Amino acid sequence: MKKLLKQYEADFMQNKGQGCLTAKTVYTYSKGKPVCFCAPHAVHSFVHKQERSRDIGTGAIVQYLGKQQTFSTIVRNKFVPCKEMISDFILTKKVSASFFLDIHGMRAHKDFDLAIGTGYFSKKKYNAILTQTKKLCRKYKIRYRVNLPQYMGKIGLTGRLQKTTGKANVLQLEFAPEFRDITGQIIQDKTIPFLIELGESIKRKEHVKTTA
Repeated sequence: MKKLLKQYEADFMQNKGQGCLTAKTVYTYSKGKPVCFCAPHAVHSFVHKQERSRDIGTGAIVQYLGKQQTFSTIVRNKFVPCKEMISDFILTKKVSASFFLDIHGMRAHKDFDLAIGTGYFSKKKYNAILTQTKKLCRKYKIRYRVNLPQYMGKIGLTGRLQKTTGKANVLQLEFAPEFRDITGQIIQDKTIPFLIELGESIKRKEHVKTTA
């Protein structure tokens, strides 16, 4: 797994984190599955009129889930000096996934490893998925917090999709640095197995239908 993660991450590390600047599109989309993992900051992006640093490791994680597992993925693969929102890409391309997991990176915190955000919607609206997510966090010993003000997901993919579609079909997950470190053991023992189980459990829910 580590060898593959290193290989995938190398694509996003190109050009000092700007990715493959000769790529034809800003986002790479592998389609056909009901659950879609997204890495909107796999490379540097343009936010508030300036270049924003990438969320290290998120691109490699999502690429692994798409290439080695049975999930759709959307990954930012190159930097452009203008706004290219992943939510606009999803809506324009009419991406057919039934549920989106919005993967991000956050700074280190001493008392939690994962920040879960339900965006503009209440935790009650996400009750079933949150219950399963918390269960898996306990299984993999991942310390988590839900809807901390700075990590709710209102700004970005989660909030934008909710406001546009009115659906509770996207959840933001922000991982601490050690959970995105492709050279460490945690990403192999905890992060990726956790995400695989979460994705599979969402696929099994009755409200998630294959739209391939």
